[in-house]
Amino acid sequence: MRGLCRAHYSLWAAVFKRRGLEDSEENLAAWAATMPGYEPLPPCLVLGCSPESAVRARLCPTHYYRWQARGEEARGSVESWASRQAPYLRGNQISLAPLAPVTRLEVLFALQQRDTVGRKLDPRATRSIVTQFLDLPSLVLAPPESVTRQAFGRTTSVIAHAQEMLRHLRMAFDDFNGIDATQRVVWDLPALGIGSATGVRPRRHAGTADFTEIRQPWLQAVVMQWARSSNPTGGKLSTRMAACLVASRALALRPGGGMDPGVLGFADMTAVVAAFRTLLRKDGRPYSEKHRHTALSNFWQILEFGRFAGMLDTLPGLFGRHPAHRIALPEPNEDEIGKAVPESVIAQLDCLQDTLGDSLSHGSMPSEEVKEMCRTLYAVMRDTGRRPNEVVTLKVGCLERVDGRYNLIWDNNKGKRLRRRLPIDIEPRRSSSGGNAAWPHWPTSSTVTAICFPLPRSARRRGISERTSPPACFGFGWTPCRNWTPRSPARTASRCRSTGP
Repeated sequence: MRGLCRAHYSLWAAVFKRRGLEDSEENLAAWAATMPGYEPLPPCLVLGCSPESAVRARLCPTHYYRWQARGEEARGSVESWASRQAPYLRGNQISLAPLAPVTRLEVLFALQQRDTVGRKLDPRATRSIVTQFLDLPSLVLAPPESVTRQAFGRTTSVIAHAQEMLRHLRMAFDDFNGIDATQRVVWDLPALGIGSATGVRPRRHAGTADFTEIRQPWLQAVVMQWARSSNPTGGKLSTRMAACLVASRALALRPGGGMDPGVLGFADMTAVVAAFRTLLRKDGRPYSEKHRHTALSNFWQILEFGRFAGMLDTLPGLFGRHPAHRIALPEPNEDEIGKAVPESVIAQLDCLQDTLGDSLSHGSMPSEEVKEMCRTLYAVMRDTGRRPNEVVTLKVGCLERVDGRYNLIWDNNKGKRLRRRLPIDIEPRRSSSGGNAAWPHWPTSSTVTAICFPLPRSARRRGISERTSPPACFGFGWTPCRNWTPRSPARTASRCRSTGP
């Protein structure tokens, strides 16, 4: 305070009041020059604590209050108590002094590993973790119940920091003892480097793979060996394990529980397939045929891997794929799927065709031709029900006439089935042939591009083409309709109320 310690400032306050002096800086400096200084106070007994001791126990005020709060019987000598205390910390500081010697080194190693991989260090979370480790002589040798998720409270950052610390320590401890982590029946997926569900980026959340749920030892060994050999993503490992778990539960209900692979036969595989055919979700709803078909295929692929690896030499051939064990997939005829837009909405949109393509530019194309192209694009999507990306990639000559009827030749890009034929009952003028008649300069089949709805020249100059960049072609063709439809209902309410069905 004003350059004085608390004791000297109290003396100065008494002096200038008693002598009637003015409390000015000049009087204060003159008085301070005549006063002797005090010896510095001893530091606080807690190592690293910056505040000076202010009491006879040689503790700073903060630690003195903590020592007094423990009670006379529990606190013991002040020196032994201070040796296990953290110093006074600021918000960006942590201290490992309260921990046991081995635990202190373990936490320090875990923090170094977290910093090495570029993860953020949270001082507040680390201080909370240190308080939970006070009574543990070692973390890797600690009882499992003392380092569970519930032991660290409910704060997400604290739980995440603690679990990652334990993961780094267990990995290092296993490596030191020459233990292969993949030999365990419960795998820690982040510790083994098994990525996320897609495998595109590293796993950021905790996850385990518990192979003990597969009851048959031979099936469990095959699944674990497949996981070691193929290094799957988290999603693929989860689906294969789920499929093998369904088969394991079905075999457990058979005579012998499926423990001896040498006695399994056709009837056992039939029981397994029946379990896949009646597979249900957790809420009791049935899975789709495609999901059940995929799950059964995953189980068969595990069996094939075991046979190729020589792990299932005693498994009979009858316990394998058979035509009778096929889960049929529904084959929807996409050529006959109806339009999802109600007829009432279509009738309302038809009333607004004249406004389609307004204020839209398409390269150097005249505005009337742009409007004609947009109306043709809308008519094709309306009358055929094809996907927008399939319509904008239609080729010149996509209409063929057979016995007075028209077929639309289109490419099913999603199913990768090209040159499909869709019978359509429309007038030629409402299709792309109508647009072709109205556009004499449309590209013909002899030109470089044979697309009915070409991209503007500005896109071609940027290296975009209909064949090499279908998404770009989709954007140029679909944007007019997408921007037009949000404005339609407001106008339709007054203009087409009486024309809708």
